Amino acid sequence: MKMSLYGSIFFLLLVNFHFFVEAINPEVYFNTEERIRKDGYPVELHPVSTEDGYILNLYRIPYGLKEDKKNRSVILFVHGQSASPYHFTVLGRKIAPAYWFADRGYDVWLFCARGVDCQNPRKHKTLDWDRDQIYWDFSFDEIGLYDLSASIDVVINKTGHNKIFSVCHSMGCSSVHALLAERPEYNKKLKININYAPMVVFKEFDYPLMIFFSYTSSLIKNISRILGHHLILPPSLIEMLTDTIRRLCGIQPWKNSCYTFLSVFGSRQSFLIQEDIAELAVNGFPRLSVRQMTHLLDHINKGEFRKYDYGIERNRVIYGRKFPPLYNLTLCSAPTAIFHGETDSLTDIQNLQEMEKTMPNVILRYKVAGEFVHLDFIFAKNATNMLYKPTEKLLKDFDSGRIKLRESVKSTI
Repeated sequence: MKMSLYGSIFFLLLVNFHFFVEAINPEVYFNTEERIRKDGYPVELHPVSTEDGYILNLYRIPYGLKEDKKNRSVILFVHGQSASPYHFTVLGRKIAPAYWFADRGYDVWLFCARGVDCQNPRKHKTLDWDRDQIYWDFSFDEIGLYDLSASIDVVINKTGHNKIFSVCHSMGCSSVHALLAERPEYNKKLKININYAPMVVFKEFDYPLMIFFSYTSSLIKNISRILGHHLILPPSLIEMLTDTIRRLCGIQPWKNSCYTFLSVFGSRQSFLIQEDIAELAVNGFPRLSVRQMTHLLDHINKGEFRKYDYGIERNRVIYGRKFPPLYNLTLCSAPTAIFHGETDSLTDIQNLQEMEKTMPNVILRYKVAGEFVHLDFIFAKNATNMLYKPTEKLLKDFDSGRIKLRESVKSTI
């Protein structure tokens, strides 16, 4: 009995540890705007309203540390699932991708999808993301069709450019390709669709833990349907977990655990992410909808890039067929570049070859040298030389006319 009592007390202390442990680094509480301003860069917030009523933000870094306001090429960075625009700034001045490209004369915009807290006081015209479960009834389908389309239009209208570069990472690339396949007119608005470690085609997948969870997708959907929940965890629990993670990742030995989680994301370890950014990169527990999670699990399980699977009965109502239709990647005609890491367990080379074979205008497939894994694309400090410089060369070659549409300039693999 006494041991049981002590065990309960220890558990309660652990759960409520965040109430009396202060985070060492106050920057973990910065939002994206505060982070950009702290690093000395100009930032603008632009509201975005979608066709289905969601209210988003775009962050703009119009120029770098050297104030240069001349008319320049525009880049829209698109974050992946469970990520945010904040992550494009974590590495800090002159190194983080958002800053690196701004310092080199690009007009940088950071996309913020629905379900990500990007400072706008209202997340939806009529729904509250804390109280209304229906707010969370979305997947990367809607993020692509509505959020990205509206954001691209805002960027084009504000800058006066009729075409922009886009750089997507991971599942952010799924949303981009969903948009380009369903609304082909948006292909004409992109100079190049640049994919960093794209998770689009899933013929092969080297992540045993995710493969195991992929078999639970139907169970998760059924439980969600019975409970009437569209958000994986209650908002109050997410807030508590976020505060706990922020505090614990600032102190030893928990700081080491946060770094381990960050560097071993997937089935291969990163040797390029440095420990000092862990508390900033792992700075909270993301809000994730049931459909976002199960859509990814379905793709891993079935190996196909399809629209969301609601089940046979609802599929008949929504799609007019038993199973959700495949996205037609042959309609993704925007010039496309694929950057991948040889040791990235989440983007198998066979998947990339399938993308390249299916899509009509892949102008580059570039293997980043050395051991480069999934999160290195955002958090590796030496990504400036390994990734961003070859990306900038591609942008300059395109702007100068040295790359023609439908020209294949694939790297060796």
